[in-house]
Amino acid sequence: MKRIKPFTALCLTGLLAVSLSSLAFAQESASPAILSIHPIGIIDADGAKLSAIAVEYAEEVDASYVSLETYEIENYSLLTQDIQTGDSLGTELGVATRVYVNDVPEQAEEGKDTGKYVVIEVNTDYLMNSVAPQYEAAMAAGVKQISPIKAADGSEIPATDFVRNYEEVISVNQTPNGPVEVKSFVLTDKDYVIPAISGYQLFTKEDGTAFHAEHVFESATGEYVDVDIPYALFVPADYDASQRYALVIHIHDAGFMGNDPMITLTEGQGPANYASDEIQQLAKDQGLGGIIVVCPQFEDAIRTARDNWTLSCGAPATWQLLDYLTEAYSIDENRIYATGQSMGGMQLMAMASHRDNYFAGLWLIGMQWGNNYNLEEPYKGNVYYVSDDPTIWRTDDDGNDSDLGRNWYYLLSDDNVLFTSCLGDGFGEIVWGEMNHLYEDIAGVTIPRAAFSPINLTVDEQNEALEDLLAVDSGRINYHWSSFDGGSHMLTWVYGHRLRSGYEWLLSQTRESEHEREKLAELNRPWTAETDEGKIAEKQTEDRKVGTLDGEDVYLAVPAEGAGTIGYNSAIYDRGGAIILKAPGWVPAE
Repeated sequence: MKRIKPFTALCLTGLLAVSLSSLAFAQESASPAILSIHPIGIIDADGAKLSAIAVEYAEEVDASYVSLETYEIENYSLLTQDIQTGDSLGTELGVATRVYVNDVPEQAEEGKDTGKYVVIEVNTDYLMNSVAPQYEAAMAAGVKQISPIKAADGSEIPATDFVRNYEEVISVNQTPNGPVEVKSFVLTDKDYVIPAISGYQLFTKEDGTAFHAEHVFESATGEYVDVDIPYALFVPADYDASQRYALVIHIHDAGFMGNDPMITLTEGQGPANYASDEIQQLAKDQGLGGIIVVCPQFEDAIRTARDNWTLSCGAPATWQLLDYLTEAYSIDENRIYATGQSMGGMQLMAMASHRDNYFAGLWLIGMQWGNNYNLEEPYKGNVYYVSDDPTIWRTDDDGNDSDLGRNWYYLLSDDNVLFTSCLGDGFGEIVWGEMNHLYEDIAGVTIPRAAFSPINLTVDEQNEALEDLLAVDSGRINYHWSSFDGGSHMLTWVYGHRLRSGYEWLLSQTRESEHEREKLAELNRPWTAETDEGKIAEKQTEDRKVGTLDGEDVYLAVPAEGAGTIGYNSAIYDRGGAIILKAPGWVPAE
């Protein structure tokens, strides 16, 4: 098994750089006094951040001669100034906050009197304007000793020029609005550590350890293929096969595709939190040995959730990976949990209908998933296919396959689900609102919901607001819908992963509780749209409006009396939900 190591450098931008205009900085050789710098990172709510720089000297340093005034530093946040919110330090993101001496390149509560490392801690109490940069760029750093200091033997260590571990690259990207210069940072020295994820093992295509899934169905072609899935795996250091462990699967969003599993570990705080002592203790408090965490990493070629509500071969490959892990480790099958953001939440929502009550709980963040019964209806010129592969499909506990899982509105109605969104994510609001209205119209069930500010409330106050929501009795279902007031699609998981109450709720759910709950039987009937114009008009309220089609306002479909959700088709949108291609409740050849 392979432990985390640095990988190939990644640029900050997700755009395609078509020409290289300049290298603003070249790697500067270490001065005779400074041998090298060792960045230390954290995983914050918005991704990887630099928390400290350990400056390695050729000789031991006298701590009484170093201070904040001794050094000038550079790091990603200082270089880009791409801040969203700050704390008492205002906009001074990434500034040096503390300097001390240590005998190892690590942060410490108290410094040493002498040592070969000067540790410069930096402010991390801010949020970027979007999800943080790719992890290696976040570890870009530079240090300049601006005044002389003394070595432990009394000799003088003179001031230095900047010592950097990165190159600043200016590239030109061609966009619909013309060429745009983009700045990115590429590491020239990858000697950094991110302790929060050091317990994960990486399984990659690069070293031949990626999970090999065989004969998995691809709905875009109707063919069965083999595919390799890189992944990161956390197994507690004190793993004991005689105990039982919870299993959490966490899946990333479509904005961070690739073959490097470090990407999913560093784009947000979820994986680091699940591996933390604090969240591991939640499982131990319930008599388990801890939590095993798996984070698959998908490349764009097998984007798992598509815009016409279809899945790629990555979904059945994920089932094979889960089957492998539940056989290889001592997993409590009553406590297998699913959590993901955007594409990851969409994939897991769909997978939850494949194997009824497989997941004891789902925490879906920024999830945008609807329903499509008619895959044979062309989407952008292509038809899609449905498989009866037993690896994918399993009937529910009553032996009712409900059209091989495509009626997920019914199949998931007895599940334990927490959905988190931002009110500023219009597409997610529409898609989850569609489900809520179907439940209300057909089964008379309403999903409890609350919205609260991620800016004006402290994290503790947000935790309390989420706890209050989760305490609301949701009646025949166990669904709750929390929203952040404002925000955007990608900020949903920045805000969401800061809330401990979400983890507490998820890890307290059990598969047994789902078995004890009845599904909403009203949903397991064929879909029929209402035809009475008067009844339709009564339902066309502003909260049911989803956009325009051919210049006309489009609203959620209204079910006829006695209708269920078998055969119901969600609206088809262009990516991002901006344009409606088919109205909700569409039928083939409409």
